[in-house]
Amino acid sequence: FCGGMKVSNINGVKIYHCTSGKALPQWLSKVNSLTSLKYNESYRRRIELIQEFHFPTSANTLKVSPDGEFICACGTYKPQMKVFELSQLTIKFERHMDAQGISVAFLDDDFKKLALLRDDRYIEFHAQMGLHHKLRVPKFGRELLYLRSKCDLLVACASPQIPQLNLFRGEFLSPIETALKGVNSIAENSVHGLIAAAGEDGAIECFDPRISKRVAYVRVADSLSRLNARYAKEVKEGGGISSIGFGSALTMGLGTDSGHVLLYDLRAPSPLRCYNHRYGTPIKRILFEPAPVRASTAPEERLISADAKAIKIWRGEAGHGKLMTSIEPPASLNDFVVYPGSGMIMAACEDFRMHAWYVPELGPAPKWCHYLDSLTEELEESTSTSVYDDYKFITRNQLETWGVSELIGSEALRPYMHGFFIDAKLYEKIEHIADPYAYDRYYQKKLREKVDST
Repeated sequence: FCGGMKVSNINGVKIYHCTSGKALPQWLSKVNSLTSLKYNESYRRRIELIQEFHFPTSANTLKVSPDGEFICACGTYKPQMKVFELSQLTIKFERHMDAQGISVAFLDDDFKKLALLRDDRYIEFHAQMGLHHKLRVPKFGRELLYLRSKCDLLVACASPQIPQLNLFRGEFLSPIETALKGVNSIAENSVHGLIAAAGEDGAIECFDPRISKRVAYVRVADSLSRLNARYAKEVKEGGGISSIGFGSALTMGLGTDSGHVLLYDLRAPSPLRCYNHRYGTPIKRILFEPAPVRASTAPEERLISADAKAIKIWRGEAGHGKLMTSIEPPASLNDFVVYPGSGMIMAACEDFRMHAWYVPELGPAPKWCHYLDSLTEELEESTSTSVYDDYKFITRNQLETWGVSELIGSEALRPYMHGFFIDAKLYEKIEHIADPYAYDRYYQKKLREKVDST
């Protein structure tokens, strides 16, 4: 822990866990204890990015507004929705619901128009003043997608049909007919508007939103067999496609129930790469984040995928698609976001608090917490003492040779692997008593080596 943050280094990439300490409610529960918080070093060195960035039990989903000024998150229990204002680093408001929210769609650049998908087939529409309206969809929904070009709200649900709600006219349009057994996830390409739906039967379909007609259908396992037959078999046995996302105009990523991530070029029939999370759990979310532009390197796009166990960042074509680093949250992960244009990753987990990590190699710190850049630079310059610097490792044979085997089982020794850790000062004292002429022999040996070399 450094400066209130937990620092890890995986594949040479430093990751700063900004929410590794206790949350404010945990500290307040100790106010009446004998030790005042003002004397508590951990409390004084804590970092709290956003106030009240937590829920009573767990968080289900979170999303950043298009203008980058707000975060909307849903959690439980009791089911509720919170909106955070990043410029003020605190909560804007919270509202309670009758059922858990599982997906959020911003209908405007800020928080003033929101759509929330609940797990009981209802969609809630929120305005600045509060709940505006709610309606029921035909099937249980899984994800929302708002098409700004048409003012349509699409609902991925447990049905071959994708319901379309036109918010300008206030009525349902004819649903998009698919050949999928059910739709797990839906995404839109921000460049040309192509819509892709991920099916629970292991296939994907792409649609032209102007006519709501299918333009492509791909069986993922069959297309993967050309690249890797073993992975194709695992994907086929694993089930469906759990998540989907677009990067640039021609890049698409898929996540499967078997824990595989596939990278596609829309012009090619088979995937360019296939990654394996190796946990065998469904991929929760796939995002693309452009790498920071530097003078020495060309800009590239990085793929970020997450399952319940870990968030993994994969390098672009310049890095040959290799794993850049991975983040393991302290609890099972439900959803995550990357703040646009930065190295800040925030996740909703099966934990009462939402977690945040800062990865400098992924991008700079967001403008609302710009101090993280200077803080991490100071931490890199400062030298920290390791826990084991004041200890020496000693084996059982050494203890018996020196005649101090009675120390085994006492507080002077800490068992570790095939030996023990002992305080460095005590080690030197015992060594001097057990072998008082060790230094003289060492001196004579070095002197002989010097004479022989001359």
